[in-house]
This record gives sequence, C-alpha cells and structure tokens, in this order.
Amino acid sequence: MTHSARLIPALVLFGLAGSALATPPSVNHVTACIDGVAAGYACSNVDLAAQVSLAELGASAGQDGNDLWGWTDPLTGREYALMGVGNGMAFVDVTTADHPVVLGLLPTHSGNSLWRDVKVYQNHAYIVSEATSHGMQVFDLTRLRNVIAPPVVFSSDGHYAGFGRAHNIVINEQTGFAYAVGSVQGTTQCAGGLHMLNLANPLVPQFAGCFSADGYTHDAQCVIYDGPDADYVGHEICFNANEDTLTIVDVSDKGAPVQISRVGYVGVSYAHQGWLTPGQRWFLLDDEIDELDNGHNTRTYVWDLLDLDDPKQTFAYTASVASSDHNLYIRDQYAYLANYRSGLRILDLSGIEQGDVREVAHFDTHPASNASGFDGAWSSYPYFASGTVIVSDISRGLFVLQPILCQEPASATGLGANAAGDNAIAIAWNDAGLPGATYEVHRELGGCAAGPGSLLAEGLGSANFLDSTASADVEYGYRVRVVAEGGQCRSGFSDCVSASTTGVCNAPPQFAGLASATTPGDTRCTVELAWPAATSSCAGSVRYELHRSTDAGFVPAPGNRIRSDLHALDARDFDLASGNTYHYVARARDVGNAVADDNLVRRSVTPLGELSVGVWSNGAEVGESFLGAGTVTPQHVAWHTTDEVVHSGERAYLSGYVDSSCVALTTPPIDLGQAGNSQLDFFQRFGIESGWDGGRVEISTDGSNWTPIAPTGGYPQQISNSGNACNWPVGTPVYAGTALSWQAQSFDLSSYAGTVQLRWVLGTDTAVSEEGWWLDTLTVSPAQVSGSCVSIPWLTSLAITAHEPTTSTAGSLVEVQFALELDPDEGNPPTGSVLVSADAGVATCTAQLPESSCALLLTEPGLRTLSAAYSGDGAFPAAGDSVTHEVLKAEVSLEISANSGDLLPDGVSEVTASLAGVAKLASPSGTIQVRSDLETEGCSIVLPATSCQLVLRAATHTLTASYSGDAYYQPQAGQVVHAVVLATELFGSSFE
Repeated sequence: MTHSARLIPALVLFGLAGSALATPPSVNHVTACIDGVAAGYACSNVDLAAQVSLAELGASAGQDGNDLWGWTDPLTGREYALMGVGNGMAFVDVTTADHPVVLGLLPTHSGNSLWRDVKVYQNHAYIVSEATSHGMQVFDLTRLRNVIAPPVVFSSDGHYAGFGRAHNIVINEQTGFAYAVGSVQGTTQCAGGLHMLNLANPLVPQFAGCFSADGYTHDAQCVIYDGPDADYVGHEICFNANEDTLTIVDVSDKGAPVQISRVGYVGVSYAHQGWLTPGQRWFLLDDEIDELDNGHNTRTYVWDLLDLDDPKQTFAYTASVASSDHNLYIRDQYAYLANYRSGLRILDLSGIEQGDVREVAHFDTHPASNASGFDGAWSSYPYFASGTVIVSDISRGLFVLQPILCQEPASATGLGANAAGDNAIAIAWNDAGLPGATYEVHRELGGCAAGPGSLLAEGLGSANFLDSTASADVEYGYRVRVVAEGGQCRSGFSDCVSASTTGVCNAPPQFAGLASATTPGDTRCTVELAWPAATSSCAGSVRYELHRSTDAGFVPAPGNRIRSDLHALDARDFDLASGNTYHYVARARDVGNAVADDNLVRRSVTPLGELSVGVWSNGAEVGESFLGAGTVTPQHVAWHTTDEVVHSGERAYLSGYVDSSCVALTTPPIDLGQAGNSQLDFFQRFGIESGWDGGRVEISTDGSNWTPIAPTGGYPQQISNSGNACNWPVGTPVYAGTALSWQAQSFDLSSYAGTVQLRWVLGTDTAVSEEGWWLDTLTVSPAQVSGSCVSIPWLTSLAITAHEPTTSTAGSLVEVQFALELDPDEGNPPTGSVLVSADAGVATCTAQLPESSCALLLTEPGLRTLSAAYSGDGAFPAAGDSVTHEVLKAEVSLEISANSGDLLPDGVSEVTASLAGVAKLASPSGTIQVRSDLETEGCSIVLPATSCQLVLRAATHTLTASYSGDAYYQPQAGQVVHAVVLATELFGSSFE
C-alpha cells in the first residue's frame, strides 16, 4: 500500500470493509466438552456453542479481533455480542447460541487499530479506539431488531470528538456517566486519566470533568459504592488500573474528583484491569506483563477493600498455566478471565475471604500454546441471562460458550453454637432443603469479628456438626456454607455465631505472617526475613519457623521447613542459588501445646550479589525483567516480546506498529559509575515507513527529561514529513526504511556518568503500517550491576570438648560436653538436638539444643568410642565428632566372716564372704577362694553362693578370701582373724 492511500475517502474504506461480510457464519450445533476437548479446543465444564471467524465478523485482511461487550434487548430479550475488530465494530445475534447471526459491521470512524472498546448504556453502544481522530462513536442498538438481509454495513448515530483517541470506555449504568480512559488528542485529554461524560442525552454525550492527578488510566470500574467502608457509601467511586497502581477516586463531584488512595503492589509490571466482587469488599486485578516480566504463571492479584483509604493487596491466585492475563469480569461468585493464550478461565470466588480461589471451568481458544504473550482470548462477557458467555479472540474471532455452572444456593440460616463438654462445641443450623446439597463449616480463632476463617469441615450431609478440636479458653466464630449438588457452586456465608468451651488450651498463636523478604546484595547469596511478634492464645511462649520453596504457590510442610524454634523476629537464609526466586512463609508455634498457625502469607525474593563493574544486559529472555511499557504518549503497551524472529536466545523485543503512536521501550535506571567510558550495544532489524515514521534512541539522567543520542555512523534516514505522533520535526535523524537482517549498533555513552535510563522510541503517523522494529541482546558496558552471589550453605562444626571423668568405671555416668559452631553465626542458633552415644548406640543420651552436654551410663569396660551427632534442622547441615574413652572394671567390696571362735565337734568352721557390686551392673560372678594361713586345704564359694566350710585346728587363723573378678568387676581380696579353741578348753572336763 502506497502512502497516497491515505487520501482514499472514508466511504470507500467502509465499502471495502463491508465486502468482507458476504459470507454468513456457518451453522453449528453445540459441541459438548467431553474428556477435556470440544471441537479440538481444550476445555473443562464449558461447551462450545459456536465460533464466528474474523472474516465472518467483517474484519478486513490483516486485522485482528479485540474487545467485546454484550447487550440484551429489554423489549425482546434477544442477546447480542458487540465485538471489535481492527476496522470496526461487529454486531452478532447470539440469542440462539449455536446459530449466531452476524448482523453487520459499524466501520471505524477514522483508521484501523488493534485497540477498540465498547460499552452499553440505555440501548446505545459507545465505541472508542486508539485510531487517530476516532473519538467516540454512538450507535443505537435498537436498530439491530430489524436488520434486513444481514450482514450489513452500519453507520453511527452520534459522535463525540472531545478526544481523538482513547484506549477504553467505562460506563456506570447506575448514574449514566461514561469515563473514557487513556484518551489523547482532542480538546480535552485529561492526561490520559478519567475523561467524564454525561450520557443523559444518549446521542450527544456532554463533557463533565477530568481526573488527571494520577496520569494515565488504563481501565476502570465505576460504581455507586455500597461496600464495607461506611465513609463512602452512596458515593460514585472509580477503581482505576493505572499501569503501576490501583488508584481509587471519588467522582461524585465531576468538577472536583478526589483521589482516595493510590497503592502499588509487589510484582507490579503493568496494572491492566480489574473488577469488584459482589458486596464490593474485594477487587481482582490483572497485571498484563508480570508473567513475561517475572516468569511466573498467570497471576491475579486480590485486594481487600475494607478501607478504601488503605486498600491492601492480600494474596494472589496463580494458575496452573503460564499465559498472560488480560480482561476479567465477575458475575455472582464467578470470575471470568480472558487469559490470552489459555483462553477463558472461570474461577470460583466463594471462598475468597479465606484466600480460597479455585478454577472450576475453562475453554482454551488458543490451543497451540499456553505460554505468556499476546494472542488468544482478549475479553469475555458473562452477563447474559441465558448463561451464554461470549469471548473475543485476537486470531480466531468470536466464541459463543455455555459454561456448565450451577446457581448459587441461598445461605444457611438459624446457626447456633454451644459448648458440648471439654474441647467440644456443637453447631447446628436449618436444613437447606436442597437435594444432594452438603455443608461446609468455617471456624475463625478470635470470634466473629476476626473474619470468616478457615475451612473446618466439608461434605457434611446433615445440618449439624460437632467441633471436637476446639481449644479451651478462646472464642471461636463459626459460619456455614451450602454446597450445591456436584460441588461446583457454594452459597455465601451464613451469619456468624461465636462460642467457647472448657478443657485443654490447644489453639495456635495469633500471627500476621512474614512481613518482608529482602536481599542485601552480599557476595554470599543471602535473604533477610522479618516478621511481627505473634501472640499465644494460651498465655504461653511462642517460637517461629520458616518454610521455603521455589514454587510460588507452595504450602508449608515439614519437607520445606528450613528453620524452627526461632526466638527472634528475624532471620537470614544463605543456602541459596544465585538468580533463583525463592518464596517464604513464616509460622508461629506455641511452645506449650506445639500447635502452629496456618497462615499463607508468602514473600518472594531473588538473591543478588554485590554491585560491581560489569555488563548490564537484557534480551527479553524468560527470567529477565521485561523492559515494559515506557510510553511517551500514554497508551496501551505496544512493545512486546516475540519468539518468532530473534538474534540470539529464545526471544527478542518487537515494537508492534500502530498508526499515530509514539511508544518507547524503557530500561530501568542503569548505574554507569564514574568511569566515563560506557557504551550501548544492541542488535536490530526493522521495517519502518521512510519519511513519515521512525525510531531513535534517547537517554535521561533524571527519568523525566530525554535527549536523543546517535549511533556510531549516525542514523540512516531523517523525518521528511510532518504528522509523526512523537512531534519530531522535519530533519530529525531516525532509523527508517527496510533493514530486515540483524545488524549490530553502538552508541558512545562516555560523556555520561552515574545513573541513566535509555529508551527506544518508535513514532508513526496516521497511515501505512510496516513490519516494525526488532531489538535483541541489549548491553551497556561498563556498568554497575548486581553480580552473581555465591551459594555457600551454612557450615556446622560439632566438637566433643570434654568427657568427665576422663577415665570412668563401669556403671558410672560420664558427662559428655560438646560445642556446636556455625558459619556464619547470624544470631539464630540451630534447632533440634545432639545425640551422644557410645560404640554406635550401646549407650545413648540426647541433649536438646541449646543444651551443650548430656550424661552417658557406660557399663562395658574397655576402650569405648564416644560420638556426638547433630542431624541438622533444614538450614544447618548435619555434623559430628568422636573421641576415645576408657572404661575400667568396677570395684567390689569384699567382706568375710567365720562362725564363732569355737571348734565344732567335727572340726568344721563355716566361712561367709559377701561382695557388694554396683547397682547399675549385674551382680558379680565367678569364685571366691577361702584359705587359712595355717592349713593346706581351703574351700571355694561359687557365686552366687555366699559361704563354704573349712576344717581348722585349734589355733588363731588368718582367713583370706580372694575374688578373681569377671568381665565387669576387678579382683578383690579380704582377711579376717579367726580363733579356734578346743571344746574342753571351753567347757572343762564335764564335756563329753
């Protein structure tokens, strides 16, 4: 197409567009989702009623699909899809879902554009586009009632020209006000913020005011507020996705709107669009670029709007696939997410208060891939009374779908709770009367004011439950939910009742979870963690434990616990790999009852090394920061990644090519240091219209003021005509023309030092699109960059420092002392215990850290090996030490005695010997030999006997008892003096 084509009258262009409408969509029948597939599309609980191609919708060659909305005719009840394509807005009757009828196309008011948006109010469609000088078209939808011989080419019924381009249109049907966002050109631009329009006269919208204090707004939802924050009930409030924040604005007074709050969030790349849940407590926000930027799976951020002045991003739902997310809308308990390459994903939000968001259905309109990137489902509309859901796909047109979801049951009533004995509370409620329904019970520590709590029981078939795990001395709040047959649909929560009971206090601590996870940039890969103090529910003490995983959605378990029994409110983690992203959860455990809380507050961090002189680089690869939407004139992201044409690696940057756009790819701040000899290098290829369009590189030292810089050898062309959207004057040097082979480019940055930013700016005029501008392997060298850190695990050294006594005797205790040393010693000691043993377990004792000794009972004489072993605690590795210790045989006490000093008639004396052994050993064994110093014959006592008999003459004897010893006892001897006299000497001559 030559540049003279810009002079073709608009009616001719419309006629060309209309020629694409000649073929009506083919008639289909509903294709059921069976075994996860419907007509070749992956699915779950969603049937395919029909698909209408882009050509059937009236898209001209090369034009893609984009946004859509729906309209239900209040007079006839017929349902219509309104879907944007590059050259206009298509209207399709989807009342009979499997027989859609394309009624016609309303051509673009000016040029073609990838971006077109539509909303409906009072039977009129309001259509905006990023096409230059498009303004806002107004179309009377009642004209769709009587379309003769469709498809036809429609014309607008009204037009608003207060702006030229706008990215989106938002309408509050409660008030009749529209809000164009991302608007530029025209008499009133509102800095790309809220451009407010009064639709009281539907065909002649009237400008009502601006909100521009926070700059560009990408999308919004505006409502008459009826949520939990009493300060704003009855006000008209807009919830704005403002690229890097959720910005909440009170627009009740259109002439003086008030910004209520502006809050960013961890992981932000491009805050794109969001929607309120019923009751307006929660807001779901999609970030379009975070999957590309951060490398995680599809992620939807959930905000708690209990206080509009202080909204909190409390948790995020992460899907099982990696696709980039786009638009989402909420109806009743379900969120309908158009997630580009993974299509429509339907989430059940009935458990959102507990952080329980789950996917219950999906239909993948882009079966080739679920990867991040920009193709596939753009948007959905789930508000038809029939239950039909329509989805617009960039490449495949309109999908008419039929999710298989149930209707939300009514909430349970009549809930009561009472103590039912120690550690038991009985709950009962009114039966819901639904066939096949079951019940869930949710419990919250702290009573009703603490919130809906966590799931305690599910699948209950009767309207009562005994909570036999209740702790004494604390208050619980209970709520019940009704679950419809099949389990897909749950009611809202019942009213709450509270109760307490007696018995043992076994409740977990009350704990807010991990507060922060940061990397200090050390040589060693380090993460610093901190958390607030927990409160024991049982008036006891609390210890903390840490869990870590590379899985962002992990659940804490013993296998991922890295620290336990922590006393302090902070800790450091070292055993990490450079460049990996780690996710952490901290939990509090009551020392008395050993029960831990169950919070799922996760913090994520990537350990970095020290700043050093190196090379800053970026090539759009997975895991690298996406350079993002550094827009010159605020508008939708134009730069994106591509894996189709690359110089190196797997991906490169591609500009996209949109009429009248001025968009930039912008680096984060880069520290050049003070060297003064840095250079920018990259590889590029391009197809850019000569004379009218162009690309150039710019630099800034403050992030606000930008200066063009030239490559070595200069730019190949200049701007030779006016009309470039970047307002570059004629003669501006630029990249332009056709150079579709990769070429190296260099820029001298030697005149710059300190922190700078760089950006690649593409400016186009009102017509003619070329291939675009590719960039890859971007480097700045030298630059101050965070180097890689070194993964060095904790080192643990264990040494036995003493064993007292040094030499022991069998049956005695030996005190074994040890020292456990850490590298690094960072203030949080290792946890667990040290096992001390003799000869691999013959005897053992355990020291619970921080104890440093324990006593062994050693019973085996000989040289013994004493060992101390620390098994590690998830962070600190195992360690051990051993020494040799001598155990001597035990001593015995030997005592002997003989019968009284007379001589029995037969000359025999009874000699008794006793051995006193050691209490913790077996009794002595062996033989005691007894002898007299005057006799040649002795006697033997074989233990356990205690005496033997000696024949002794009349005299004074020294009796000796000798114990030979055994395996445990040493030899021993004892003596006693024993006098033997004749009987006649005792009794005289009268003895016979």
